[in-house]
Amino acid sequence: MEDWEKMLKCPRCKKRFVDPKIVCCQRTCCECLQKMIDNKAKNGVLFCKICNRAVLIPDTSKPKRTWARQFPADHFLENLKDAVCQLEGKRLCYVCDSRKQVSDARVFCFECDTYFCHTCEEAHRHMPKMHNHKMVQLDVLTPVELMRNRKRSCKTHTNKSLELFCKDCNQAICAECASSTHQKCANVSSLANVAEEKKRMLKSAEKTIREGIEKCEESSQRLKSEGAEIAEIKKQTVEEIDGAFHAVSDALSQRKKKLMKDISTHFNKDIPQFNDLAKRMEKIKGAMKANTEFIAELVNNASDIDLIENADRIRHQTDIMLQQNAEVAETPKPKMLVKMDDLSVKNFVELVSLLGAEVGSTQVKGILVKKMTTKMSGDKAIPDIRDIVVMDSGALLAIDNKNSCVKGIIFKGDQFSVQRLALKSQPWGGAKLQDNMIAVTGLKVFYIISLTEELTLHNTVHTRKDYWGICALSPINLACSCKYPPCVDIVDITGRRLRTIDQDQYGNQLFEMPGYLGNLGGRIVVSDRCKKALICVDQLGQVVFTYTGEVWTYWKGNGYMGKNQHLYQR
Repeated sequence: MEDWEKMLKCPRCKKRFVDPKIVCCQRTCCECLQKMIDNKAKNGVLFCKICNRAVLIPDTSKPKRTWARQFPADHFLENLKDAVCQLEGKRLCYVCDSRKQVSDARVFCFECDTYFCHTCEEAHRHMPKMHNHKMVQLDVLTPVELMRNRKRSCKTHTNKSLELFCKDCNQAICAECASSTHQKCANVSSLANVAEEKKRMLKSAEKTIREGIEKCEESSQRLKSEGAEIAEIKKQTVEEIDGAFHAVSDALSQRKKKLMKDISTHFNKDIPQFNDLAKRMEKIKGAMKANTEFIAELVNNASDIDLIENADRIRHQTDIMLQQNAEVAETPKPKMLVKMDDLSVKNFVELVSLLGAEVGSTQVKGILVKKMTTKMSGDKAIPDIRDIVVMDSGALLAIDNKNSCVKGIIFKGDQFSVQRLALKSQPWGGAKLQDNMIAVTGLKVFYIISLTEELTLHNTVHTRKDYWGICALSPINLACSCKYPPCVDIVDITGRRLRTIDQDQYGNQLFEMPGYLGNLGGRIVVSDRCKKALICVDQLGQVVFTYTGEVWTYWKGNGYMGKNQHLYQR
C-alpha cells in the first residue's frame, strides 16, 4: 500500500485527497483549491504552478466560495482511493457475515463485488450462473486490479453494467440505454473498443511529449550556454572599452560613461532574458513530464471510463505545451549591437563631436547622414511608403502601397543599388522572418519574399481576412492586425489562424483601428489609430500596458523613418 499512498497525497496539504479536482497540470483537494483561489486568484484567473498558464474560473458570477467545486473532479484518483481503502479494511466473508458468523475472506469476486471465504468460494463457483465469475486471491489483489476490473452500473438502469459508449453524447451507457434513449445515436461502440482508441491516442501523445522533452533539454542547454556566452562577451567587451579609453584624452570621459551605460543596458537585458527562457523551458519540461506520468497512470491503471474522460483533455494540453515549447525553442540568439574595434580608438575624438555628446546630457542629437529617393522606373504614382524593413545586411526593403511593389535599396560602401518587385495587390506592412526573408501583407494574402542576389517572390499565402500591420513572433509565427473586424490574429506562415486577440479579460473590445505591430520581447505592441495609443499585449491577449502619449505614425524602429517618396536615415 505504501506505493499508492504517495500517489494519493495532495501536494498542498500532504494528506489523502478529499474530493480531488483537476486544475490544468495540477491535482489538489477541493478545499486546498478553494484556499488557493482565496489567496491567489485575481479577476477570476489562477496560474498553474507547473506550466504557468492562466486558468480561468469557469463561472465567476457564482459566489467565490463555490469556485473550487466548479472544476472537474478527478474520478481516477477517487476510484483509486476507494480501492485502496477497501483493501486496507478488515476483509470478512460476505455470506458468513450475513449469517452472523466471522470468517476471513480468501478471494474477491469482481462481478459480485464481494469477499468470500474458502467454503463460500467453492459454493459460489458451483452456482450455474456464477461459475464463470472472475475471482482473484486476496493476497495478490492490488488496488489497480480492483479498480480496473470492478463493474460500473448504469445510473438509470442500476441492474445493468456499463458496456457501451455513445460517441455522439460522449457518455458510457448500458445495453438497455442503447436500445431506448440512445436508439437514434449513430456512433455507439463497445466500451473496450473506444478505450483502445483512446489508449492509442494517449500513447501517441506520450511519444510526442517524450520527443518534446528531449527538445526541451537540448534547448535548455543551448539557452544556458548562450546566456553564459553573452556574459563572457560582456566581460570581454567591457575590458576592450576600458582599454580603449585609456588611450584617449580626458575630453572623452563623458562619452566613455555613455558607452558603458549602453553596453550595460544591452547585455543586462539579454542575460536575464535567456536565463528566464531557460527557466521557462524547465517549467515546460516539468509540465510535459507530469503529463507523461499521468498518461502512464491512465494507460496502465485507469478504467476504460477514466481513460476516456481524461484522454481529450490531456491531448489538448499536450498541443498547447508543444506550441509553447516551439515558441521558446525558436528564440534567436541576439545580435551583438555594442562592439569596440581598433579603428574606433583612432577616430574616437572626431566621432564624439559628430555624435553630439555633451557633458551632463542624456540626449543624442540626430544628424542627417544620407537622403535618397524611392521613386523608381515603372512607378505610376507618387511612392507611398507604408513600411520599411531593415535587413541584417543593412539593406532597406520599402513597402510601396500606391505602386503595388516592394523596393530594395542595397548598400555597398558609400554606393547603393535598387531593385523592384511588383505584387498583385497593394501591400501595407512588412516583417523580417529570417536574415534574408520577409513577409508582406496584401489584399487577403501575405507574400513571402526573399532577398539574395535580387528580390524574389517565394510564396503567396492566402488568408481569410484582410491584414494590415504584421510582425514576426518567430520564423514561423506572425502577428497580423485586421481593421474589420478590429483584432490581432496570430497565424503561421501557411496562413492558418492560431489565435485571435480582440477582447480583454473583462470582454471589452481591445482595439478600434489596429495598424502597425511590433515584437517587444515576445509581446505584441499594437498602434491604434483611433485610440491614439500603443497597446501592448502578450500572446494570450493579456494587456501588459497602454501608452497614450505622443506617437508619430510613420516611425518604424531600426533607426529609419519613411514618409511619402523619401527615406531619412538617422
